[in-house]
Amino acid sequence: MHGKPLKIINIGEDDSQFRLEDENVKEIFDKLNNKDIKVAVVSIVGSFRTGKSFILNFFLRYLRHLEAVGLDALDDESEKWMYKEGDMLLEGNLNTNNEQSQSSFAWRGGNERQTTGIWMWSEPFIVRSTAFPEEIAVLLMDTQGMFDNQTTMTLTAQIFGLSTLVSSFQIYNVEKRIGEDNLQHLALFSEYGRMALSPVNESNKSEESESIEAKPFQHMQFLIRDYQNFDKDWDDDFYIFTKEDQDSYVETYREAARKYLNTVIDNKDAKDLQITRDQITRCFDSIDCFMLPHPGPAVTKKTFDGKISSIDPGFRALVNIYLRQLFHEQLLPKRINDRFLTAPELALFFAAYTSLFQQGQSGFPKAMTMLEATSEANNRSALAVSLAKYRAGMETKVSVDNVTYIKEDELTSIHNKLLAESLLSFDKAATMGPQLSIANYRTELLQAIDQEMIRLFHINSLHNPYRDVDRYVVPLFIGVVAYIASKILDSVCSSDICESTEDALEKLYMLIFFILLILTWRYFSKIYSYALDLMSMVAKRTN
Repeated sequence: MHGKPLKIINIGEDDSQFRLEDENVKEIFDKLNNKDIKVAVVSIVGSFRTGKSFILNFFLRYLRHLEAVGLDALDDESEKWMYKEGDMLLEGNLNTNNEQSQSSFAWRGGNERQTTGIWMWSEPFIVRSTAFPEEIAVLLMDTQGMFDNQTTMTLTAQIFGLSTLVSSFQIYNVEKRIGEDNLQHLALFSEYGRMALSPVNESNKSEESESIEAKPFQHMQFLIRDYQNFDKDWDDDFYIFTKEDQDSYVETYREAARKYLNTVIDNKDAKDLQITRDQITRCFDSIDCFMLPHPGPAVTKKTFDGKISSIDPGFRALVNIYLRQLFHEQLLPKRINDRFLTAPELALFFAAYTSLFQQGQSGFPKAMTMLEATSEANNRSALAVSLAKYRAGMETKVSVDNVTYIKEDELTSIHNKLLAESLLSFDKAATMGPQLSIANYRTELLQAIDQEMIRLFHINSLHNPYRDVDRYVVPLFIGVVAYIASKILDSVCSSDICESTEDALEKLYMLIFFILLILTWRYFSKIYSYALDLMSMVAKRTN
């Protein structure tokens, strides 16, 4: 039996930070360095003591069987592969002191945590999947259980985020059902991975893809353990059925799984519930679930010796179906920026992602902060900064203290330029939370900028020395008409009425001309002041 589990992420003694085990990572990926084969990483995450390492040992038995028998193993759909290495599941079994207990992912009965950090199997396995036209090298990854009363929430989020980043098939191990708490943790923890990925995506973004937000992660599968609501029993009788009846039985099961997942993920009326679901679907290319029954009471005992025949037959039957579906129907290599990766490429990304988390530990918000509150604070801050950026840019051109007038079309051009810069600043900063929330803040920013634009355009109009010209036209017109009318009356009519009218018209136009003279003096005073300011500004620029 070849291969062993290697710790690739080591948790510090205070359970608050982690580091990459470079030598172990190199040992694993070097085995594929000279092969131009795409790599898939199958990772499992979930609460501690929920059987993650236990199920991974079935993964290993199945993959070792494929390696030994080849593709011919696919023709035999029975459970025989489970017994090829004996009826006792001794690999990794710490309940017994046997030679093979250290030759797999460690597991045991009881309620104390077993796995710490992140582990990866040292040997890759080669499989063929109908989802991909070439052979795929598979790497198995086991992670520290969440919520073990020792590890901080932030570190738990970072372990989950890193695992999700590097895997192409992420398994979220949950008990009995997909609870709302599972969804909230998935939304929050995947956000940490997406936040770490944002700088990488930003640097690789092309002009064509700027308007399209790619989902950062590939496949998320809820593996529901100890599920209790099966429509049909799974037992030894399954293998008595004909092949056609078995396929029908499996398809009925798969349809039930799809319906169950839809009831969980479907749109909800409550805002907080819908935000959680939007966040999850925003992060993953695809999501599905698979349900396994309880493996039987014998397995949970500390004295369980690993005897496979003691495991519930329904559990064995569904594990057999599950592994064939995962490795031969669903599995895809790791994909980044629409390109499937080879081992050397994935190793570089693995190191880069680990470094991002290590460098960003002090900068990430605490995981115990609810996602909605965190994203709201982040996006509101982005709004304030972007609005201040627009206001500062405009006020260098227009303000109460700056009397320089700017032509309206020129000021509109400045406004459009600063508007584009402010929106770009917002789009770069407002990256956390559901798209609807981000869109609402963006709309709020646009409205605030519109209000600022109206205010500043009004201030600029007050600096226009020609803005009051229209005020002089009507009085001047009336004065001119009164003057002409008085002269006509003087020349054509000598009656008392005409003389009285002529006298009134003379007083009117004289009053108007007097007022206009005063206004004109004030008007030219402003022009003179404006000209002095303009000459002073030109002189400063010349010097």
